[in-house]
Amino acid sequence: MAKQSSLHQQQPRPLLPNQRHSTRHHPRSQTNLQHLPRQTTMLRIRHPTRRPITRRHMGRTHRTRTKKRTPKTRHPRQKLMIFYLGTDDAYWLWDNTPPHPLFISRRRLERYKNLKPSNTRWALDSGGFTELNMYGEWRTSPHKYVALVQRYANEIGNLDWAAPQDWMCEPSVLAKTGKTVTEHQQLTVNNYLTLKTLSPTLPIIPALQGWQPDDYLRHIEMYDKAGIDLTKAPTVGMGTFCRRANLKPVHNLVYRLWENGLKMHGFGVKQDGLPIMGNYLQSADSLAWSLTARLAPGPLCGTQHRAKKCSHCRTWATQWANNINNNIGTAGIQPELF
Repeated sequence: MAKQSSLHQQQPRPLLPNQRHSTRHHPRSQTNLQHLPRQTTMLRIRHPTRRPITRRHMGRTHRTRTKKRTPKTRHPRQKLMIFYLGTDDAYWLWDNTPPHPLFISRRRLERYKNLKPSNTRWALDSGGFTELNMYGEWRTSPHKYVALVQRYANEIGNLDWAAPQDWMCEPSVLAKTGKTVTEHQQLTVNNYLTLKTLSPTLPIIPALQGWQPDDYLRHIEMYDKAGIDLTKAPTVGMGTFCRRANLKPVHNLVYRLWENGLKMHGFGVKQDGLPIMGNYLQSADSLAWSLTARLAPGPLCGTQHRAKKCSHCRTWATQWANNINNNIGTAGIQPELF
């Protein structure tokens, strides 16, 4: 009897590490298990759902811990080019859910006496094509233009950049001004220097103008002589694109400038040019959706509204811009020498 009592007074064997870990999570771990038989204790402390994973290595069985595998997330390919949807309706800036960045002319915003913060990012067009076609010269002084850009940046906000008071080089514009392409290019450089002198902090970008591919290269040299390195500019506007974006020399020019490190914005790029040049432009804008709607026999958006056509329809503009974004850069450029 003495031996039996001494056996019952012995301390229970210490549990293994994995058994101690199991008792903390088992719902019956709070009970006093020391009064139970030793075999029963060993069976009850084992977690019912946790089983050791074994693997064979060098002829022995080893226990390994379970590892949670995180699935690899594949991010979709993002297009680098930003498409600004041109519009004549400046109040789109204050929509609740604007679907695309907007490109709005300064001449449209001048009609508003009261402005409020924008709900989307946008860029400002100087309205130069209209002003030069109307008057044959710039009648808006650089001081007034800088004051307007400063007001829009403060009161509207979300302004990515503003175009300079550049001089376009379309034959119709040259006929109005009576000047040459070279004179328009030099006036564009001089205006950019003036604007940056008046307000160095405003996001006014330089712009390239020309008609032939060599004209743009010569315009870059004019900026270099003025001490402006266009490769360091965050955005460089490229004008006189309208209705010429489907020409192969224009494609080769864009590719050549992109190779030289210019981050370009295409002013008024035609719809069929973006599938080819989209991978080599930083951004582009277009108002062609409105012209397409004006030439159409009826509404294009598929919904009913009071207007007979969709020239100012936000639904049609969004559908058109979505189609543009889906086709950006789908066709490649095959560079050739000029």
